[in-house]
Amino acid sequence: MNEDVVIIAVSPDGVEQIRITFSKQSFRNLQQVVASILGATLRQDEDDSILLRLPNTYPRKQRNNLAKFLLHPEREGTLNDDEVSSLRDALNYKLTNEPKIVQSILNKQNQYYATLTPTKWEQFLDFLNASWMNKLNWSFL
Repeated sequence: MNEDVVIIAVSPDGVEQIRITFSKQSFRNLQQVVASILGATLRQDEDDSILLRLPNTYPRKQRNNLAKFLLHPEREGTLNDDEVSSLRDALNYKLTNEPKIVQSILNKQNQYYATLTPTKWEQFLDFLNASWMNKLNWSFL
């Protein structure tokens, strides 16, 4: 029995550089962790519909870019440079300027970290930085 997976490939000009695989549930958990860090409310209902509320402290374009990651249908589409940089910038700002947020998330959202594992989370952050620095696109396969 195969578990549903989300594969994210980062590539310049179609040449694959990095590939990371999450179970479908782990990817949803990752979305929840990112939403918590950003101060967003992300709720998935039983009918699989998703409700997102982002604080209006983010500029509109950045909110739209962040929503593309947080609401992404897991098996298709891409995140382009401006969307990746919005995600990276928002996460880095929150994690750098609000140090208490990391501890509070670990306390309140530890089930997400348990599912993702610290290694997966570090992989994701490395992935995000590599994407941004190399102006790469993410593809959700």
